[in-house]
Amino acid sequence: MISAQLLAWFRVNKRPLPWRESKTPYTIWISEIMLQQTRVNQVIKFYLCFMEKFPDIKSLAAASEQEVLKYWQGLGYYSRGRNIHKAAIQINTLYNNQFPTQYESIKKLPGVGPYTAGAIASIAFHSPVVAIDGNVLRVISRLFAVNTAINTSEGKKIITGIVEDILPKKQPGDFNQALMELGALVCKPKNPDCDSCPLKNYCIAFQQGIQYQLPKKISNKKNHLRYFNYIVIRNPLNKTSYIHYRENSNDIWFHLFEFPMVEDDHLYDPDEICSHLLNHWSLNSGQFVLTNISADFRHQLSHQTIYARFFTLEIALPLNNLPDTIQAVRNKDINKYPFYVLISKYLEFTHSKK
Repeated sequence: MISAQLLAWFRVNKRPLPWRESKTPYTIWISEIMLQQTRVNQVIKFYLCFMEKFPDIKSLAAASEQEVLKYWQGLGYYSRGRNIHKAAIQINTLYNNQFPTQYESIKKLPGVGPYTAGAIASIAFHSPVVAIDGNVLRVISRLFAVNTAINTSEGKKIITGIVEDILPKKQPGDFNQALMELGALVCKPKNPDCDSCPLKNYCIAFQQGIQYQLPKKISNKKNHLRYFNYIVIRNPLNKTSYIHYRENSNDIWFHLFEFPMVEDDHLYDPDEICSHLLNHWSLNSGQFVLTNISADFRHQLSHQTIYARFFTLEIALPLNNLPDTIQAVRNKDINKYPFYVLISKYLEFTHSKK
């Protein structure tokens, strides 16, 4: 009865999202990866742009990583973009551009975990496998009054077992989507709309009046403060700027670009940034002029808060003996490079001031 009631509700209430216009494994895969840690309304414009540029596995596999990251710019969690590029190359090599059809094979692709593999296998190939995301964890914890924290392995195991028991074998893809849709539209984290819920007559939490107390979670987040001092070096004579390529594979922003940066336990003042250039870049005071200090930027990540300040320098001659990761690029070409969100915010801010 639960599955029948939920599927009937889904047929009437599902949102007309662009990735639902096609049930190909490629479109499902791209949308599901984009939707990880990102809201639907934010994903739509990125999805449409990305699919226009890379309409299939072949075009994605043929692109360079930098090109893929450029079209991923703004979505954050850039390892997702790197992984879909790796996976596309792997599908091209191992499966002749045909998306693998089996759950276990799909799960072996770079960046694909149990949830994404379950979503692709059930929606595209009608495989009777579950897809457990945050929405499903919340819905099931309330529906069956699960008291175990959903962000523990035990809690996830309990909920996965419940969903496997109620999963209809004939419509697994629609059922998985319906559970996720119910969590997104009705069974919301803080303000569940229980009166509109198609499953309220079956919901133990609603019957007991404890829906606001569930799901239970163990809090283990510790916010880390970081301070970035960016050095924006411009040469007005040849209209170039210097940018830095992050090549450390342990960095969340590796293979992306930024302006050269000094991280410290505070934001620098003008004297400190000039001292750094003199002592660490082997510049002399006659080689550069500090022309601008930006307003401070605040950028929030899941477990850290970044405060940033941008110092603009003008130089008259090209800089020599710089690391290979720092390069001069023409100002008119700077937007061709993939930057992470904080740098994009700064570039948009400076452009709006012109």
